[in-house]
Amino acid sequence: MSDWKQDERLKHIAPEKLKMLEKLASGIQGKSPKEAMPLLMAALSTAKAKGLSFTTEEMNMIIDLFKKSASKEEAERIDKLLQIFHQMGTKS
Repeated sequence: MSDWKQDERLKHIAPEKLKMLEKLASGIQGKSPKEAMPLLMAALSTAKAKGLSFTTEEMNMIIDLFKKSASKEEAERIDKLLQIFHQMGTKS
Protein backbone atom coordinates (compact mmCIF):
# COMPACT_ATOMS: atom_id res chain seq x y z
CA MET A 1 0.00 0.00 0.00
CA SER A 2 2.66 2.54 -0.85
CA ASP A 3 1.78 4.26 -4.15
CA TRP A 4 -1.56 5.66 -2.92
CA LYS A 5 0.30 8.76 -1.70
CA GLN A 6 1.13 9.75 -5.27
CA ASP A 7 -2.49 10.30 -6.35
CA GLU A 8 -3.23 13.84 -7.56
CA ARG A 9 -6.50 14.00 -5.60
CA LEU A 10 -4.55 14.05 -2.34
CA LYS A 11 -3.20 17.51 -3.14
CA HIS A 12 -6.54 18.90 -1.97
CA ILE A 13 -6.35 17.36 1.50
CA ALA A 14 -4.81 19.33 4.36
CA PRO A 15 -1.25 18.29 5.33
CA GLU A 16 -2.36 17.42 8.89
CA LYS A 17 -4.89 14.97 7.50
CA LEU A 18 -2.35 13.43 5.14
CA LYS A 19 0.12 12.92 7.97
CA MET A 20 -2.57 11.16 9.99
CA LEU A 21 -3.52 8.97 7.02
CA GLU A 22 0.08 7.95 6.40
CA LYS A 23 0.46 6.93 10.04
CA LEU A 24 -2.79 4.97 9.96
CA ALA A 25 -1.94 3.27 6.66
CA SER A 26 1.45 2.13 7.91
CA GLY A 27 -0.06 0.97 11.20
CA ILE A 28 -2.81 -1.18 9.70
CA GLN A 29 -0.82 -2.64 6.83
CA GLY A 30 -0.85 -6.43 7.05
CA LYS A 31 -3.18 -6.51 10.05
CA SER A 32 -6.47 -8.34 10.27
CA PRO A 33 -9.64 -6.25 10.62
CA LYS A 34 -9.79 -7.22 14.29
CA GLU A 35 -6.22 -5.98 14.83
CA ALA A 36 -6.74 -2.84 12.74
CA MET A 37 -10.00 -1.70 14.35
CA PRO A 38 -8.38 -0.33 17.56
CA LEU A 39 -5.89 1.59 15.43
CA LEU A 40 -8.68 3.07 13.32
CA MET A 41 -10.67 4.02 16.41
CA ALA A 42 -7.59 5.64 17.98
CA ALA A 43 -6.92 7.60 14.77
CA LEU A 44 -10.50 8.85 14.71
CA SER A 45 -10.27 9.86 18.36
CA THR A 46 -7.00 11.68 17.75
CA ALA A 47 -8.46 13.46 14.72
CA LYS A 48 -11.47 14.56 16.74
CA ALA A 49 -9.26 15.82 19.58
CA LYS A 50 -7.27 17.87 17.07
CA GLY A 51 -10.44 19.26 15.51
CA LEU A 52 -9.89 17.39 12.25
CA SER A 53 -12.65 15.72 10.33
CA PHE A 54 -12.86 14.08 6.94
CA THR A 55 -15.69 14.72 4.55
CA THR A 56 -17.55 11.76 3.10
CA GLU A 57 -15.93 12.52 -0.26
CA GLU A 58 -12.46 12.52 1.31
CA MET A 59 -13.11 9.23 3.09
CA ASN A 60 -14.45 7.57 -0.07
CA MET A 61 -11.45 8.79 -2.07
CA ILE A 62 -8.99 7.60 0.58
CA ILE A 63 -10.59 4.17 0.80
CA ASP A 64 -10.56 3.94 -2.99
CA LEU A 65 -6.87 4.86 -3.10
CA PHE A 66 -5.94 2.35 -0.41
CA LYS A 67 -7.82 -0.43 -2.17
CA LYS A 68 -6.40 0.36 -5.64
CA SER A 69 -2.84 0.10 -4.38
CA ALA A 70 -3.48 -2.89 -2.13
CA SER A 71 -3.05 -6.54 -2.88
CA LYS A 72 -6.22 -8.59 -3.23
CA GLU A 73 -5.82 -9.80 0.35
CA GLU A 74 -5.29 -6.29 1.68
CA ALA A 75 -8.32 -5.00 -0.25
CA GLU A 76 -10.41 -7.76 1.29
CA ARG A 77 -9.14 -6.77 4.75
CA ILE A 78 -10.08 -3.17 4.06
CA ASP A 79 -13.58 -4.25 3.02
CA LYS A 80 -13.96 -6.36 6.17
CA LEU A 81 -12.71 -3.52 8.35
CA LEU A 82 -15.17 -1.10 6.75
CA GLN A 83 -17.99 -3.56 7.22
CA ILE A 84 -17.18 -3.88 10.93
CA PHE A 85 -16.86 -0.12 11.26
CA HIS A 86 -20.24 0.48 9.61
CA GLN A 87 -21.88 -2.14 11.80
CA MET A 88 -20.50 -0.43 14.89
CA GLY A 89 -21.93 2.88 13.73
CA THR A 90 -25.43 1.46 13.17
CA LYS A 91 -25.81 -0.26 16.53
CA SER A 92 -28.12 1.42 19.02
